[in-house]
Amino acid sequence: MKLSYWKRYDRVFKLFSPKKIYNKILGFARNLGKPFKKKSKRGPKMKLQPEEYASYIAFKGSKGDAYRDMELDSETFFGKNLDHSTFGKNFQKIPNNYLRKLLQLTGKHLEKLLHHAKVHVPDSTKLTTDRYKDIIYQGKPRRIKETFKLHTMVQRHPKKQMTIIMDGFSSDGHISDAEGAVRMSHVLQEGDILPADRGYDYEKVYSACAERKVKTNIKKQNRGDGRGFRHRKKAKFRKQSYKKQRGIVETRFAAIENAGLTLTHYRKEDTRFKYGLLLEIKQNIDNLLRLEAEGLFFIC
Repeated sequence: MKLSYWKRYDRVFKLFSPKKIYNKILGFARNLGKPFKKKSKRGPKMKLQPEEYASYIAFKGSKGDAYRDMELDSETFFGKNLDHSTFGKNFQKIPNNYLRKLLQLTGKHLEKLLHHAKVHVPDSTKLTTDRYKDIIYQGKPRRIKETFKLHTMVQRHPKKQMTIIMDGFSSDGHISDAEGAVRMSHVLQEGDILPADRGYDYEKVYSACAERKVKTNIKKQNRGDGRGFRHRKKAKFRKQSYKKQRGIVETRFAAIENAGLTLTHYRKEDTRFKYGLLLEIKQNIDNLLRLEAEGLFFIC
């Protein structure tokens, strides 16, 4: 009997304790290797291994927990109390690229379990902070919240009611949606389909897809083609297919926003970018747990 989405979600809470979920992330981190090394043999020994710090911070941080929350639960997870400052210091040591590789590793693992799906949807969402900055807009000073972008490349599995994040990264506002899609296009395979909104209606996206023999279904902007738009002129837009393929991805981002996870209190830009990746890793881990709760797979 096929279980509904919410019944699978409910089983996750019944079958998996927080420590089991942490261990699931730790398994991927150990396969990837250590995110950083101790600079010298001098000084006190590290209380946890680097991959343990990365996994614990990924688990707790993706839920919006602060470093003090991590300290409160550290004895439950590790049998010893760890000061909140150690988590902050070690989070700074974890390279941004390490977390991106961890995300890609979880995505490939899910793809192996569910098999490759052709539809890949690029999308981005705005993440905000609780800090403000002063800018000049149309010649007038304005005070706005600091924001950044979270780019994703999602593989859609409609039969399983599931989406896999195959790649992603965070950036400031200077990197466009189209540029983000090009940077993540390495996950696309020949014969895949790329539905996308108007933000991706640029020649460089069509060119990247043409190079990999990927079909595009991108909603076009109201502008003239101009010279040099060779691949855009050939591309077709199928409205009904576009709505069907994109809807589930936009709903997924809305769920993250409703949970209050699109707001971060981190001050440094690099740390904010890492937080975006933690959110994406959490989505893949949640999907893996739902599969296991359904009883289909018990490997990791």
